[in-house]
Amino acid sequence: MNNSKLIELNFKTLINYPEINGYSKQKPYRCDGFCCDCEQKGLLTTGEKLERMSHGADSSDFKTIVAENYENDTPIMFIMRDPPPSTQPFFTSIEHNGITKEIPTKHYYWIQDYISEPVTREKIMDGSVYDLYFWYLQEQFSLNNIYITNLIKCYSNLYRSKTPNYKIQSNCIEMYLLKEIELFKPLIIFCLDSKVHYVMKHNPIMQTKLREFGILVEKLNHPSLVESYHKNKENYLNNNNEIIEKTLAKI
Repeated sequence: MNNSKLIELNFKTLINYPEINGYSKQKPYRCDGFCCDCEQKGLLTTGEKLERMSHGADSSDFKTIVAENYENDTPIMFIMRDPPPSTQPFFTSIEHNGITKEIPTKHYYWIQDYISEPVTREKIMDGSVYDLYFWYLQEQFSLNNIYITNLIKCYSNLYRSKTPNYKIQSNCIEMYLLKEIELFKPLIIFCLDSKVHYVMKHNPIMQTKLREFGILVEKLNHPSLVESYHKNKENYLNNNNEIIEKTLAKI
């Protein structure tokens, strides 16, 4: 990451990687701790556990793998909802302050390090969309200034329940997402989840922040939809591309 305050927020405050200033090719990542704020504030409900964590990534992080410069410097933020529910090989279990969580220590969270060249549309159509989607968008729209993050930084074992814990969501927004927006200063936010889009449109604090910075907000299909609906993959991909193209034209 280029922004020193975003580096501090992601790699010291949220997850403490003492030897990392942005991404590096060092593996595994040493971790000295992580955010336990929701646990310490008593925000978890009965039987709830925050299991695994995510952090943000920006264009400079992608360039540690593929040294590619694109033309469009519009600051664009992509927001997904939360980390994945299933254990992935790039997560490692760490204990801190008597709390155990899984953090990305052996692999880039957003960035697949097996990539050696820009991801084309043909590659997306032939293989996994989810792993490669943000690579593809950079190439497709020549995006040189993106930032990707999650609305909620920890996955809860109860997030998929009918009564999600909005206290945790609000705490994450206040502690991290609002600060990420302030530091990155996007002109466009693309929400890759309907719940994220709802928060952007209806959370009063968020609405104030969006108006303050004059940020456009649009909803995209989640990459898992593009990948899962194989017969309609191209339609889902095209629909997202059309939304992105029209939104970029407004800037």
